[in-house]
Amino acid sequence: MEKEPLNDRLIKDKKNLLGEVHDTAKLFKDYLKRSGDVNGINSTYHRIMFAISLFGQVTAVDLVKITNLKPPTISSMLKNMENSGLIVREIDENDARNVNIKFTKLGEETCRKNIEFVRKNEIEIESVLTEEERKVVSLALQKLQEEIRKKFEKI
Repeated sequence: MEKEPLNDRLIKDKKNLLGEVHDTAKLFKDYLKRSGDVNGINSTYHRIMFAISLFGQVTAVDLVKITNLKPPTISSMLKNMENSGLIVREIDENDARNVNIKFTKLGEETCRKNIEFVRKNEIEIESVLTEEERKVVSLALQKLQEEIRKKFEKI
């Protein structure tokens, strides 16, 4: 008898809801990376690009807080994005200690394409759920997020 692969056994045996959420998010992230690479969209920068698009300009410290990525990762990604012509860094005219990061025209266009690409895929994948299922999942996730935030405040 052939032994079932470990990953398949772990997935079948899993009873942990947060584990399921984590695995789903990771699977979607991996899907976006692979399909983005195929379509010429650098998915490595998604989180940083989304943050810049939300705020217009940010600092590296802001990006660490927003994305939960480590400072060396942010620094390396920003260097690569700057070298690719996606962002510029400018000294804050009100506080020379701060360096603001914002998009170039190429960065804005690339971000727009990334957002459209991700949203299109979210809609396609989520379409397997009914509206009622979407509401139930959304409410459950909101409750879990709130509980995690409460626990974070205690540490």
